[in-house]
Amino acid sequence: SLQPIQDIKLHSDFEAKTFLAKESNKVNGLLLIGFIILAIAWTNFINFNLSLGFERLKNMGIQKSLGAEFNYFIKQQAVESLIINMLSLFFALSIWQIFKPLVDELAGIRIGFKPESSFYLLIFEISILGVLLTFITPVLVAKRVDVAQALKGKVSNLSFGIPGIRKTLVTFQWVVSIVIAVSVFVIQDQLNYLSDVVRGVRTEGVLVFNGPRSFDYDRFSANPEIIKNEIAQLPGVVGVGSSYAVPGKTPYAYEIREEGKPLAANTFIPEHQVDAGYIEVYGHNILAGRNFDPSRSTDESAAILNVSAVQALFGDISLEDALGRRITSPENGGIRTVIGVIEDYYHLSPEVAHFPMNFVFDPESRGYYSVRFAGTNQQALLKSIESRYREVFPGNLFHSFLLEDFYTEYQASERNLSGLLTAFGGIAIILSIVGVVALTLLDLGKNMKSLSIRKVLGADFLDLLIKVGYGNLIRFALAALIAIPLAFSLMESWLGDYANRIGLGLVHLTPPIILALVLMTVLFISSNKALKQNPTQYLKEE
Repeated sequence: SLQPIQDIKLHSDFEAKTFLAKESNKVNGLLLIGFIILAIAWTNFINFNLSLGFERLKNMGIQKSLGAEFNYFIKQQAVESLIINMLSLFFALSIWQIFKPLVDELAGIRIGFKPESSFYLLIFEISILGVLLTFITPVLVAKRVDVAQALKGKVSNLSFGIPGIRKTLVTFQWVVSIVIAVSVFVIQDQLNYLSDVVRGVRTEGVLVFNGPRSFDYDRFSANPEIIKNEIAQLPGVVGVGSSYAVPGKTPYAYEIREEGKPLAANTFIPEHQVDAGYIEVYGHNILAGRNFDPSRSTDESAAILNVSAVQALFGDISLEDALGRRITSPENGGIRTVIGVIEDYYHLSPEVAHFPMNFVFDPESRGYYSVRFAGTNQQALLKSIESRYREVFPGNLFHSFLLEDFYTEYQASERNLSGLLTAFGGIAIILSIVGVVALTLLDLGKNMKSLSIRKVLGADFLDLLIKVGYGNLIRFALAALIAIPLAFSLMESWLGDYANRIGLGLVHLTPPIILALVLMTVLFISSNKALKQNPTQYLKEE
């Protein structure tokens, strides 16, 4: 199947990770979260603007009594909104430039990438929308200010929009924050769990380098061990093996069946071409039979299967019974005899289930050379290996890597996603807390007179604090009832793609509990000063 090259990164849909993983869903999900966070920020700004508006009501009343027309307030608010949003845009772009290297690393964006002009046009359009949203609400407030009431400082009868909508938006903020917080916690827990899964293959302390592209084939064919013998003599080298694939890179799959069975029994099984040293280098556990032996000419038509391959080809039989059985390709060519069975292992990553593997003997395999080493002087060993390589295969580029780094690349995408989600989640949670502060200040401004009366009649500080925070705590509880099942459902779906996964439990309710404690702390801090003030200053205004 052909597809445009520019679509590979985001829209590739090749299965089994044989090509680049599809990233569009992740990008769209992060984009959606970004717009949700932006909506939360606009909501908070409007709420804060309203709460601060209480302090300006008397000024607005005086200005109206002196003849100020409504157009004056429109121009004033338009200039204020424009200045605030443009300053916000300036600081946002500055902060983006500062953190861009970190974001690029997490998102896998190449160095030197520059956004197209449409990106900056979108940012400008969002900023204009922000100007309009932060301009309309204060203007509506100014239009509804009664001169006499404003001069008295009375605000209890002033309506600032539909309270239910405003409170619903705050609840929505908490839903988003709890879902993101739980998701990040679960993702981190799952990735840590995967790192502790026993892989069944040794990848630490293994250096891999690519085989040659250009060489004297006749000389190499006459002595395929020449490069391996040279490297085996180096200090610190424990073992050397060659193969056409290494853990983390899937070999080609071929149709295989037991000899004598019909073509319908063919099963696609990856064929791993290796030399006699490969299985020892990677520490595969031989459960039955033996390893390849170069001194036995019959081993050129032998096969070593893993447990999953035995079950796929022969069904539920003992591993010893699999020895000596013969397997063949669709055309009855390349018949091989099973001489050994190894334990299942995670060839790609513990996130992918065990799959059948067929090891075949090829002493001339030269796709990759695997060097198992001991000691910490890796640089000296690498230079020695490269020197031997250039002597045996002059004119070839030498490319090497530590297998442990290559093997863990399958988790890199999830870790990057976790990092981005953590950053987005932190922003959403901070904005949600800011939203609670805004709403608390707004409610305090509207209800300080009634709270002062309660205080005069004997209500203590705790009673007043509960009165102020009751609504916010109820909204948080409602958000938790919505967000926790939603987050668990999303994470259950995400975890379903892993062969090894954690189970969701009470421990994953830690983020909502922490957020609840933070909420109560914020309510106390934001209400403490106002509730402890002398109530007479609010009552004497009448």
